[in-house]
Amino acid sequence: MKRKVDICFVVLHYMDLELTRRTILSIRELQNIQNSKIIIVDNNSPNKSGITLKEQYQKDDIIDVLLLKTNDGFSIGNNAGYQWCRDRYDMDFVVAVNNDVTFEEKDFIKKLYYCYEQEEFYVAGPDIYIPHRYYHQSPISPKLRTAKDMLEAIEDGYKREKEYKKVFSIKICRKYLADVLRDNKLMIKCMGVYRKAKPQRNINWKDVQEGAVLQGACIIFSRKYCQMNSVLFEPLTFMYGEEDFLTLKCMKNHWKIIYLPQLKVSHVNKGSTINNKISYREFCKKTGNSIAKYREAQEIYINEYKKYG
Repeated sequence: MKRKVDICFVVLHYMDLELTRRTILSIRELQNIQNSKIIIVDNNSPNKSGITLKEQYQKDDIIDVLLLKTNDGFSIGNNAGYQWCRDRYDMDFVVAVNNDVTFEEKDFIKKLYYCYEQEEFYVAGPDIYIPHRYYHQSPISPKLRTAKDMLEAIEDGYKREKEYKKVFSIKICRKYLADVLRDNKLMIKCMGVYRKAKPQRNINWKDVQEGAVLQGACIIFSRKYCQMNSVLFEPLTFMYGEEDFLTLKCMKNHWKIIYLPQLKVSHVNKGSTINNKISYREFCKKTGNSIAKYREAQEIYINEYKKYG
């Protein structure tokens, strides 16, 4: 018989021990965490950090560490953790969370149950906040994005990719400095002044939004979703666009997907620039490659959307 638990937190780990440990500690310190589980999924980290985590947490009753033999990306990695949960636990929720996200609100679990009583959702997403940028990431879009929306996004991606290929760009240099100096107190203070002068306008993060495209750094799946699905994410891409495919799937099946600003998490947004001390040119190359890979996912989405439409 499966063990009844409240929440299974699936944390996808790759390489960075410090980030993952910080995420685990923030979950471990939540109120009412005793009847939940944390599943760390190591995506075959070349530095053997997954083995280190398995040894560190082997005596912790709340934590399971799953070591994958290959790095198959975001969707398959999370699905492996989810399958581990389905095989062993009877859970009310699964929370798929990146290893660079922390739970600062100690009563997160209590709030989650209250939100579910009000909304009875299949999938939900919290307010995901990047502290050093004073920036709210979720939702990505207030509604399902169409094929036309994606074509426009692809065109925009081409323009941004060209900007990153320039020998020097003031706009890109500003992004690079904001990233590499994210822990600098003066930079953080400057970003605060900038946000007061120019508030974030691209998304409405203050209000509940049903049918929104949620940001993938932290997504919550209820028992209703888990009963209907053998996977969390459709493995159509390696690392990009999973949020759009998830929204498309929910809308197609008339499953309630909702953004809930009452729930909040912090996102350091993967501090690879800091940890690896990459140069400006390396930053541009890495970001440009990400844009190109995202474009591939957007093209796949257009085909899937046409099937739905």
